Amino acid sequence: MNRASGLGSPSGERTLFPKAAGRSAIVEKKTKKVETFLLLGVDSRKKGEQARADTIMLATVPEAGGRVHLMSIPRDTYVSVAGHGYTKINHAMSYGGLPLLKRTVQDFLGVPVDHTVLVDFVGFRKLVDLIGGLDLKAEKTMHYDDPSDGTSIHIEQGQKLATGKLALDYARFRNDAEADTGRMRRQQQVIRAMIQQGGKPDNWGRMFKLADIVGEHVKTDVPPREWVRLVMSYAYNQPDQIKTLQIDGVNSISERDQLWYFFVGEGERRRMRGVLEQLRRGNA
Repeated sequence: MNRASGLGSPSGERTLFPKAAGRSAIVEKKTKKVETFLLLGVDSRKKGEQARADTIMLATVPEAGGRVHLMSIPRDTYVSVAGHGYTKINHAMSYGGLPLLKRTVQDFLGVPVDHTVLVDFVGFRKLVDLIGGLDLKAEKTMHYDDPSDGTSIHIEQGQKLATGKLALDYARFRNDAEADTGRMRRQQQVIRAMIQQGGKPDNWGRMFKLADIVGEHVKTDVPPREWVRLVMSYAYNQPDQIKTLQIDGVNSISERDQLWYFFVGEGERRRMRGVLEQLRRGNA
Protein backbone atom coordinates (compact mmCIF):
# COMPACT_ATOMS: atom_id res chain seq x y z
CA MET A 1 0.00 0.00 0.00
CA ASN A 2 1.15 3.49 -0.77
CA ARG A 3 0.28 6.56 1.23
CA ALA A 4 0.03 9.87 -0.58
CA SER A 5 2.01 12.65 1.06
CA GLY A 6 -0.04 15.13 3.07
CA LEU A 7 0.26 18.79 3.92
CA GLY A 8 1.07 19.46 7.55
CA SER A 9 0.37 17.24 10.53
CA PRO A 10 -2.79 15.15 11.05
CA SER A 11 -4.33 18.17 12.75
CA GLY A 12 -3.66 20.02 9.50
CA GLU A 13 -5.64 23.17 10.14
CA ARG A 14 -3.54 24.26 13.13
CA THR A 15 -0.28 23.66 11.29
CA LEU A 16 -1.20 25.25 7.96
CA PHE A 17 -3.36 28.07 9.22
CA PRO A 18 -2.45 29.20 12.76
CA LYS A 19 -5.25 30.94 14.62
CA ALA A 20 -4.95 34.68 15.12
CA ALA A 21 -3.50 35.72 18.45
CA GLY A 22 -6.46 37.88 19.39
CA ARG A 23 -9.71 39.39 18.21
CA SER A 24 -8.02 42.53 16.87
CA ALA A 25 -5.95 40.43 14.48
CA ILE A 26 -9.14 38.91 13.06
CA VAL A 27 -10.80 42.32 12.67
CA GLU A 28 -7.79 43.78 10.89
CA LYS A 29 -7.56 40.84 8.48
CA LYS A 30 -8.82 42.01 5.11
CA THR A 31 -10.76 39.48 3.13
CA LYS A 32 -10.80 39.29 -0.64
CA LYS A 33 -12.89 37.42 -3.13
CA VAL A 34 -11.45 33.98 -3.76
CA GLU A 35 -13.06 31.62 -6.26
CA THR A 36 -12.76 27.88 -6.69
CA PHE A 37 -12.01 26.47 -10.14
CA LEU A 38 -12.44 22.80 -11.06
CA LEU A 39 -9.82 22.05 -13.72
CA LEU A 40 -10.39 18.90 -15.78
CA GLY A 41 -8.31 17.26 -18.47
CA VAL A 42 -10.08 14.64 -20.60
CA ASP A 43 -9.03 12.28 -23.35
CA SER A 44 -11.77 12.63 -25.95
CA ARG A 45 -9.86 11.26 -28.92
CA LYS A 46 -12.31 8.42 -29.53
CA LYS A 47 -15.44 9.77 -31.19
CA GLY A 48 -18.75 8.70 -29.70
CA GLU A 49 -17.18 7.69 -26.40
CA GLN A 50 -17.89 9.63 -23.20
CA ALA A 51 -14.43 10.45 -21.91
CA ARG A 52 -13.39 9.93 -18.31
CA ALA A 53 -11.53 12.67 -16.48
CA ASP A 54 -7.81 12.10 -16.98
CA THR A 55 -6.89 14.99 -14.67
CA ILE A 56 -8.95 16.40 -11.78
CA MET A 57 -7.62 19.47 -10.02
CA LEU A 58 -9.13 22.10 -7.74
CA ALA A 59 -7.69 25.62 -7.69
CA THR A 60 -8.47 28.51 -5.34
CA VAL A 61 -7.82 31.78 -7.14
CA PRO A 62 -8.04 35.32 -5.64
CA GLU A 63 -9.69 37.54 -8.26
CA ALA A 64 -7.21 40.41 -7.84
CA GLY A 65 -4.00 38.41 -7.77
CA GLY A 66 -2.26 36.77 -4.86
CA ARG A 67 -1.54 33.23 -3.76
CA VAL A 68 -3.05 30.44 -5.87
CA HIS A 69 -3.50 26.98 -4.35
CA LEU A 70 -3.69 23.82 -6.46
CA MET A 71 -4.97 20.48 -5.24
CA SER A 72 -4.96 17.31 -7.31
CA ILE A 73 -7.69 14.73 -6.70
CA PRO A 74 -6.53 11.20 -7.60
CA ARG A 75 -8.63 9.66 -10.37
CA ASP A 76 -9.07 6.48 -8.32
CA THR A 77 -10.51 8.28 -5.26
CA TYR A 78 -13.32 6.22 -3.72
CA VAL A 79 -16.41 8.44 -3.55
CA SER A 80 -20.19 8.32 -3.66
CA VAL A 81 -21.53 9.30 -7.08
CA ALA A 82 -25.19 10.32 -7.03
CA GLY A 83 -27.31 7.60 -8.62
CA HIS A 84 -24.39 5.21 -9.04
CA GLY A 85 -23.17 4.37 -5.54
CA TYR A 86 -19.52 4.22 -4.52
CA THR A 87 -16.95 4.11 -7.30
CA LYS A 88 -13.88 5.94 -8.66
CA ILE A 89 -14.34 9.69 -8.88
CA ASN A 90 -13.36 9.88 -12.55
CA HIS A 91 -16.25 7.52 -13.42
CA ALA A 92 -18.65 10.38 -12.63
CA MET A 93 -17.58 12.02 -15.89
CA SER A 94 -18.57 9.01 -17.98
CA TYR A 95 -21.83 8.54 -16.04
CA GLY A 96 -23.14 12.11 -16.17
CA GLY A 97 -20.61 14.40 -17.78
CA LEU A 98 -19.32 17.62 -16.27
CA PRO A 99 -22.44 18.39 -14.14
CA LEU A 100 -22.23 15.07 -12.28
CA LEU A 101 -18.47 15.29 -11.77
CA LYS A 102 -18.82 18.84 -10.43
CA ARG A 103 -21.54 17.68 -8.02
CA THR A 104 -19.41 14.73 -6.93
CA VAL A 105 -16.39 16.92 -6.17
CA GLN A 106 -18.58 19.34 -4.19
CA ASP A 107 -20.13 16.49 -2.19
CA PHE A 108 -16.74 14.90 -1.57
CA LEU A 109 -14.99 18.06 -0.32
CA GLY A 110 -17.97 19.94 1.06
CA VAL A 111 -17.13 23.23 -0.67
CA PRO A 112 -18.76 24.90 -3.69
CA VAL A 113 -17.17 24.98 -7.12
CA ASP A 114 -17.53 28.45 -8.64
CA HIS A 115 -16.20 27.73 -12.12
CA THR A 116 -15.30 24.75 -14.28
CA VAL A 117 -12.70 24.41 -17.01
CA LEU A 118 -12.65 21.26 -19.13
CA VAL A 119 -9.83 20.85 -21.64
CA ASP A 120 -9.27 17.95 -24.01
CA PHE A 121 -5.84 16.87 -25.18
CA VAL A 122 -5.98 18.87 -28.42
CA GLY A 123 -7.08 22.00 -26.57
CA PHE A 124 -4.31 21.65 -24.00
CA ARG A 125 -1.66 21.40 -26.70
CA LYS A 126 -3.08 24.47 -28.43
CA LEU A 127 -3.18 26.47 -25.20
CA VAL A 128 0.48 25.77 -24.44
CA ASP A 129 1.50 26.54 -28.01
CA LEU A 130 -0.51 29.78 -27.85
CA ILE A 131 1.54 31.08 -24.91
CA GLY A 132 4.85 30.06 -26.49
CA GLY A 133 5.57 26.83 -24.61
CA LEU A 134 6.55 26.50 -20.97
CA ASP A 135 9.64 27.63 -19.10
CA LEU A 136 9.83 24.23 -17.42
CA LYS A 137 12.38 21.45 -17.79
CA ALA A 138 11.65 17.75 -17.47
CA GLU A 139 12.67 16.32 -14.11
CA LYS A 140 13.55 12.93 -15.60
CA THR A 141 13.82 10.96 -18.82
CA MET A 142 10.50 9.52 -19.98
CA HIS A 143 9.93 6.95 -22.71
CA TYR A 144 6.61 5.17 -23.31
CA ASP A 145 4.73 3.97 -26.40
CA ASP A 146 1.22 2.53 -26.66
CA PRO A 147 0.26 1.76 -30.29
CA SER A 148 -3.33 1.02 -29.25
CA ASP A 149 -4.10 4.70 -28.65
CA GLY A 150 -1.22 6.40 -30.45
CA THR A 151 0.62 7.45 -27.30
CA SER A 152 4.29 8.16 -27.96
CA ILE A 153 6.16 9.87 -25.11
CA HIS A 154 9.88 10.56 -25.51
CA ILE A 155 11.35 13.24 -23.24
CA GLU A 156 14.91 13.59 -21.98
CA GLN A 157 15.81 14.81 -18.50
CA GLY A 158 16.38 18.56 -18.55
CA GLN A 159 14.54 19.03 -21.87
CA LYS A 160 12.49 22.23 -21.99
CA LEU A 161 8.75 21.76 -22.53
CA ALA A 162 8.71 24.14 -25.46
CA THR A 163 5.62 22.75 -27.22
CA GLY A 164 2.11 21.72 -26.30
CA LYS A 165 2.84 18.09 -27.14
CA LEU A 166 5.86 17.95 -24.84
CA ALA A 167 3.90 19.57 -22.00
CA LEU A 168 1.00 17.13 -22.44
CA ASP A 169 3.29 14.11 -22.59
CA TYR A 170 5.08 15.27 -19.45
CA ALA A 171 1.78 15.76 -17.61
CA ARG A 172 0.42 12.34 -18.68
CA PHE A 173 3.44 10.11 -18.05
CA ARG A 174 3.00 7.64 -15.17
CA ASN A 175 4.99 4.57 -16.24
CA ASP A 176 7.50 4.63 -13.42
CA ALA A 177 7.68 3.66 -9.77
CA GLU A 178 5.76 6.79 -8.67
CA ALA A 179 2.82 6.05 -10.97
CA ASP A 180 -0.07 8.50 -10.34
CA THR A 181 1.68 10.20 -7.41
CA GLY A 182 4.47 11.50 -9.63
CA ARG A 183 2.00 12.19 -12.41
CA MET A 184 -0.10 14.49 -10.22
CA ARG A 185 3.00 16.33 -9.03
CA ARG A 186 4.07 16.95 -12.62
CA GLN A 187 0.57 18.09 -13.56
CA GLN A 188 0.80 20.72 -10.83
CA GLN A 189 4.21 21.77 -12.15
CA VAL A 190 2.70 22.23 -15.61
CA ILE A 191 -0.28 24.26 -14.37
CA ARG A 192 2.06 26.45 -12.32
CA ALA A 193 4.24 27.03 -15.38
CA MET A 194 1.18 27.83 -17.53
CA ILE A 195 0.02 30.49 -15.04
CA GLN A 196 3.47 32.07 -14.96
CA GLN A 197 3.96 31.94 -18.73
CA GLY A 198 0.45 33.18 -19.51
CA GLY A 199 0.92 36.09 -17.11
CA LYS A 200 3.92 37.52 -18.94
CA PRO A 201 3.03 40.90 -20.52
CA ASP A 202 4.08 39.77 -24.02
CA ASN A 203 1.36 37.09 -23.81
CA TRP A 204 -1.50 39.41 -22.93
CA GLY A 205 -2.44 40.04 -26.56
CA ARG A 206 -2.38 36.33 -27.31
CA MET A 207 -4.93 35.67 -24.58
CA PHE A 208 -7.68 37.14 -26.75
CA LYS A 209 -7.11 34.25 -29.16
CA LEU A 210 -8.52 31.93 -26.50
CA ALA A 211 -11.87 32.35 -28.22
CA ASP A 212 -10.46 30.33 -31.13
CA ILE A 213 -9.86 27.38 -28.82
CA VAL A 214 -12.76 27.68 -26.39
CA GLY A 215 -15.81 25.80 -27.59
CA GLU A 216 -14.53 22.80 -29.49
CA HIS A 217 -11.63 21.88 -27.20
CA VAL A 218 -12.13 23.95 -24.05
CA LYS A 219 -15.45 24.16 -22.24
CA THR A 220 -15.75 26.71 -19.45
CA ASP A 221 -18.22 29.07 -17.85
CA VAL A 222 -15.57 31.81 -17.67
CA PRO A 223 -15.80 34.35 -20.57
CA PRO A 224 -12.56 34.89 -22.57
CA ARG A 225 -12.26 38.52 -21.44
CA GLU A 226 -12.46 37.42 -17.82
CA TRP A 227 -9.62 34.98 -18.47
CA VAL A 228 -7.53 37.86 -19.81
CA ARG A 229 -8.25 39.93 -16.69
CA LEU A 230 -7.30 37.02 -14.44
CA VAL A 231 -4.08 36.37 -16.36
CA MET A 232 -3.07 40.03 -16.14
CA SER A 233 -3.71 39.96 -12.38
CA TYR A 234 -0.97 37.33 -12.08
CA ALA A 235 1.52 38.98 -14.42
CA TYR A 236 4.24 39.46 -11.82
CA ASN A 237 3.57 36.53 -9.49
CA GLN A 238 6.62 34.77 -8.13
CA PRO A 239 6.88 30.95 -8.25
CA ASP A 240 6.29 30.73 -4.49
CA GLN A 241 2.91 32.44 -4.95
CA ILE A 242 1.53 29.21 -6.44
CA LYS A 243 1.17 26.65 -3.69
CA THR A 244 0.08 23.02 -3.75
CA LEU A 245 -2.22 21.09 -1.44
CA GLN A 246 -2.38 17.32 -1.18
CA ILE A 247 -4.89 14.86 0.20
CA ASP A 248 -3.84 12.13 2.61
CA GLY A 249 -5.13 8.71 1.68
CA VAL A 250 -4.33 5.06 1.17
CA ASN A 251 -4.11 3.14 -2.10
CA SER A 252 -5.67 -0.30 -1.66
CA ILE A 253 -7.69 -3.03 -3.36
CA SER A 254 -11.32 -3.06 -2.25
CA GLU A 255 -12.69 -6.26 -0.78
CA ARG A 256 -16.08 -5.37 -2.26
CA ASP A 257 -15.17 -5.48 -5.95
CA GLN A 258 -11.42 -6.26 -5.99
CA LEU A 259 -10.66 -2.96 -7.74
CA TRP A 260 -7.88 -0.51 -6.91
CA TYR A 261 -8.97 2.71 -5.15
CA PHE A 262 -7.56 5.69 -3.30
CA PHE A 263 -9.35 5.78 0.08
CA VAL A 264 -9.68 9.07 1.97
CA GLY A 265 -10.79 8.96 5.61
CA GLU A 266 -13.60 11.14 6.97
CA GLY A 267 -11.16 13.00 9.21
CA GLU A 268 -9.00 13.93 6.23
CA ARG A 269 -12.05 15.12 4.31
CA ARG A 270 -12.97 17.40 7.22
CA ARG A 271 -9.41 18.70 7.38
CA MET A 272 -9.33 19.54 3.68
CA ARG A 273 -12.77 21.14 3.90
CA GLY A 274 -11.46 23.42 6.65
CA VAL A 275 -8.39 24.33 4.59
CA LEU A 276 -10.45 25.12 1.49
CA GLU A 277 -13.03 27.12 3.43
CA GLN A 278 -10.29 29.30 4.92
CA LEU A 279 -8.74 29.81 1.51
CA ARG A 280 -12.10 30.85 0.07
CA ARG A 281 -12.45 33.41 2.84
CA GLY A 282 -9.10 34.89 1.85
CA ASN A 283 -7.39 33.80 5.04
CA ALA A 284 -4.38 32.10 3.46
